Amino acid sequence: MLKTFKAVVDEDGIKGAADKLHTVQSNITNRIKKLEKELDTKLFTIIGRKLQLTPSGQQLCEYADQILQLEYQATSAILRNRGTYELRVGMPETFAAVHMPMALKKFKLNHAEIRTKIHTDTSERLVFSVLNNKVDCAAIGNAPKHENLIIIPIVKEELIMVTPRDSEHDPVLFVRDEGCGYRKHALIWQQKAGRGNDELMVMSSADGNEQC
Repeated sequence: MLKTFKAVVDEDGIKGAADKLHTVQSNITNRIKKLEKELDTKLFTIIGRKLQLTPSGQQLCEYADQILQLEYQATSAILRNRGTYELRVGMPETFAAVHMPMALKKFKLNHAEIRTKIHTDTSERLVFSVLNNKVDCAAIGNAPKHENLIIIPIVKEELIMVTPRDSEHDPVLFVRDEGCGYRKHALIWQQKAGRGNDELMVMSSADGNEQC
């Protein structure tokens, strides 16, 4: 249940946690209620329309980070002793869907002893995940500048605009929410192209035309 608790904290709510853990929101809610019952304390409070950690929740969050990291280290140590290893790789949803299937297939053929675990998120939060040892490495949409990170270019992508040839249309730029690397580049292009008045529509999943 600690993983569920941390997912709610990291994803800023029940919905985000459900998406991350690939389950329904009612399961997340029930797990949090069960954890609160076991600890006999409230972990979250609602302020406005957002969940906020209570003092007990903040204390548990600090321990949860340490416990989950120790769990990963223990699992990795056991796997290494068995001649296998788990590699945690972070990346945006679209990158995972477009680039990873063939890459994972080749990687598995050449390194059968390494078990790859994919974690999807925005570029900004993936940088945070690498720095905090939540993933071992990440493929992101923009190169951050940080003294504790090693940046290796792996794929060159080009953003393009698609419009109808003969019919009138209202220009709309589809982007993801804050923290997306592609969003940053798309907005820079929008300003340079003098299209600052075009409508901006935020999409929160890989269904969007522009994804991180």
